Amino acid sequence: MKLVKIIFVLLIAFNGYSIKAQVSSSYYSSISFSKIGVGYEFSNRLWSDIRMYGGLTVEDFTIEPILAYNYVSKADYDLYFGAGFTINYLTGPIFPIGLRIKPFEQYKNIKLHIEAEPNYNLDSEEILFYCSVGIRYVFEKKE
Repeated sequence: MKLVKIIFVLLIAFNGYSIKAQVSSSYYSSISFSKIGVGYEFSNRLWSDIRMYGGLTVEDFTIEPILAYNYVSKADYDLYFGAGFTINYLTGPIFPIGLRIKPFEQYKNIKLHIEAEPNYNLDSEEILFYCSVGIRYVFEKKE
C-alpha cells in the first residue's frame, strides 16, 4: 500500500513538471464513488488521467490511471475510449467510454463529461459497470 501511494505522488509530480504541460484537473461523481483526477493531454487525441477515489478509508486508498483516445474530436465535444487499471479497493482493468462537452464558447478550458466504465474486479471476479458525470478544467499551456 505504501508503494502505491509513493507511485501516485510521483506520477502527479511528473505530470506537472513538464515544461509545456497541458495539465487538467477533473471531478467525477456517481452513485457508487466520487473521484478526483489529474490529467495530461499529449495531443488533441491522446490524453491520460490519474484518478483517486473519494469516500474510502485510508487503507482502501484507490487510484485509477488511464490512457484515453478521442476517436471523435470536434470544436465543442470529444468522444473517447480508454483503458486503465484500478488499484486497491477495486483491483482490475477498466475501459472508460465517454463524452466530453465544451458547453461555453467563452470558457474553452471547461469541459463537462459523461462516462461509462466497465471494470473487471480481479478480487471478486465480477464485472462491474460504473457511470459518472463531472467537470474538467484544462490549464493553459506553459510557454
